[in-house]
Amino acid sequence: MSDSEPRARLAQYYNARVTVQYGGQALGFSDTGTLSYMDAVWVEVTKEKGERLLIPVASIRHIKLLEAPKLRGDSGTLLRASAAKTHDSLE
Repeated sequence: MSDSEPRARLAQYYNARVTVQYGGQALGFSDTGTLSYMDAVWVEVTKEKGERLLIPVASIRHIKLLEAPKLRGDSGTLLRASAAKTHDSLE
């Protein structure tokens, strides 16, 4: 697996709405927001009121996807080939 493959996999979750559970067994935390940054060391979650949390990946127990990321630009446009016209339909 090349170094760019994990990054490409993580990139599909940017701007997704998630709940992150992190911390030890005794002191567990849970926060919900938009996944605004993610790399091999840190995850940044932006909450609804604009508060940004920087969470070390090593402390994360799991990340629950609540809502898939919004598609930007033409990414959300479904393209479909038009039906081919037959010679008979032109007459």
